Amino acid sequence: MDGLLLLSILLAQGISAPTNADLQLEASLAFGSYVSNDGFAELHVRALSGAGGALVIETTGTTPTVRIDLELLPNEPLDTWLPLRIDAAALPVSLDARLKQSDTQATALNYARRSLPWFALLGPRAAQRLSHLPGTEAITAAELPHIPEAYRQISALAVDSAAMASLDEEQLRSLLEYVGSCGRVLLIDASVAVRKIFANRAACEGRFLILVGNEENAGNAFSLLTEQASFLLPAEQSLEPLLRKSSTDALNGTRLAFFLGAYLVILIVLLSRAQSRFAALGFSIIATVLVLVTWPVATSRNFVAWAEMASTEQVARYVGMERHSASRRGTVMLPGESFAGYTSKISGENYSLHWGTATEQRKIVWNAAPFQSLDRISQGSFPVNATLRLDLSGDSAGICNTGSSSTALMYLQWQGVLYEIPPMDAGTGWSSIGQDILDSDSGNRAELKLFLERSAIYPLTVLQSLPIPNAEKNEQAWLLRYQTMRMGAAPCAS
Repeated sequence: MDGLLLLSILLAQGISAPTNADLQLEASLAFGSYVSNDGFAELHVRALSGAGGALVIETTGTTPTVRIDLELLPNEPLDTWLPLRIDAAALPVSLDARLKQSDTQATALNYARRSLPWFALLGPRAAQRLSHLPGTEAITAAELPHIPEAYRQISALAVDSAAMASLDEEQLRSLLEYVGSCGRVLLIDASVAVRKIFANRAACEGRFLILVGNEENAGNAFSLLTEQASFLLPAEQSLEPLLRKSSTDALNGTRLAFFLGAYLVILIVLLSRAQSRFAALGFSIIATVLVLVTWPVATSRNFVAWAEMASTEQVARYVGMERHSASRRGTVMLPGESFAGYTSKISGENYSLHWGTATEQRKIVWNAAPFQSLDRISQGSFPVNATLRLDLSGDSAGICNTGSSSTALMYLQWQGVLYEIPPMDAGTGWSSIGQDILDSDSGNRAELKLFLERSAIYPLTVLQSLPIPNAEKNEQAWLLRYQTMRMGAAPCAS
């Protein structure tokens, strides 16, 4: 909704189409065709044909390989944007396109690698005032990403009001997602309405979003913005211990144990009889073939998300880990869109990406092997209702439920001490005075260990479980709220 509202405030651009019947294919990368050290980039493909038809595009020189399926209408250009990872070796990258049954047309993709930090400048005022600073480079509006994960390629962005007016809805939505993930953005001479939208979406207490009224102050503001230390979310190594074993994994383990037990019993009986040795060999072959044919190509999904926000904010940023595990060899089709948000990293083998303009056309085709897994790391932000109020007045810590419904079980950390907070009814509160201290090692719970590690720098933090619609037992999400200063508040109703 913010992207639509922001688009209604700004102006839109149009495109024109030629009238010939030949396939015209243009390909480019975001941020001036620069690629980060890990090879990540956003690919923009524009296709046009006078006759139209089914267009298939396949990439070479990328990991994974990507197949793009587009349906072209006569004389109507079609644009699509998708994530791309270019191989580490400095190899040529090309797009091989085929329209209907015609010959393949190859299009080279030009790119250059660039190390961080580097800072993108969008708009004439931003370029005029900041281009003299080291590591900066001007880009055009067309080079600004349409998918949020592409912002990992830069260290900061400066954009002025003239450039904002030329962005489309997807670019604005991705930019707001970047701000909601503590991305560094300098807005120059933006309108009051635009400033309000960005301020409401900013995470990390807004310290990475700077608004200046004119370009004269842009230089000092941009230098201040780029010097601040980053607030990083937990890495995937910290999330992995939080993954729970799924019911599918348990079922496969039970099925395997039953099969091995039955197999060994029958084999021992057959081998105990001298005349049955050939029967034992035949049984082994038949059992192996039977398992390969009938064992289901089932996959399980384990998911965990970790979100963090200041108690005064309206937006939480998160990182999620989604693990798919295979029980046997076979082809598995996974949704191209992450369960939790935009994908920042995929770890696995023998997979490819199938892309289309519609979300349901986007798939990960995984040629899975037994006991193999595919991990997907997702990042993003989401709005949070301010239904909890943290209180550090006096010599105690407290929490109030200002919402209209009861809370779930929570944990509170204050001065390095851990408390368990039972569910609270609406309008009630909890105070640390007279409460028992919780042993942080009790139960050896991974979420409590990570909670204490992440909350060590804050005077007061609260950890609560987040509901996931239609969640299974192996899917969970946690939200850490932190208080950065001592502040009193009116007492909660008892």
